[in-house]
Amino acid sequence: MAATGWKTAAGRRTALAAFLLGAGIGTAGAAIQTVTIGELYDGGTVNLSPGDTLEVRLPPGPGGCAWRPAFGDPAVLKPEGEPPSGPPFRYKAVTAGSTSLGLACLSATDAQASAGGLFRVQVVVKDSLLPRGILLEAPDSGSDIFLAQGEVLQVKLPSTPSTGFSWAVASNSASVLRPAGEPKYDPPGKGAAGAAGTQTFEFRVVGGGGAFLELVYRRPSDKDAAPARRWGVFVAAASVGP
Repeated sequence: MAATGWKTAAGRRTALAAFLLGAGIGTAGAAIQTVTIGELYDGGTVNLSPGDTLEVRLPPGPGGCAWRPAFGDPAVLKPEGEPPSGPPFRYKAVTAGSTSLGLACLSATDAQASAGGLFRVQVVVKDSLLPRGILLEAPDSGSDIFLAQGEVLQVKLPSTPSTGFSWAVASNSASVLRPAGEPKYDPPGKGAAGAAGTQTFEFRVVGGGGAFLELVYRRPSDKDAAPARRWGVFVAAASVGP
């Protein structure tokens, strides 16, 4: 089980961040911030405080289509500019609430043409956002995780070092996820003879972008052999600034 203040992903996949990030990028009374997201954040959840600015930066659309606001609740998230212009598209968090924000890529010459693409995120605005982390476990391998700069990611996996095996990071982007010290091993509880302990890795989100985090379970002496187990997630991170 997760420690107090942490939430587990419980094996959910792409949409899981909508349930996990009940808090995350600011604190009550903190300075107003600008949260910037890009195409990697499609399908994710963004958490804001009233007064924050959300900036959406998307690459040019396929086939020459242009990104245009498609839907959203201006009572919660008000677009800047009349009509909204972009990219980048900027929105001001007005009041506590939740809205699905969508941008469609539309043809500049054919108003009847189908959208060439759709970008959608869930935006949650809360009066008080306390920094929290997310705890991932073995069933969460393969998930897409949506986080923001300043948040903490923990990975907790079963491990039995007495066999000579241990988990190690095989792939990561340190410009997005920075390891916070060495992994920690916790032995199994009393009365659990023969049971596996747990190895916990901690990372801090230090920048926006994408990172494929992969851990492998092997003996340190078997670096050229295939690992006994693999665990991995894709992390999309929003950048946060003044």
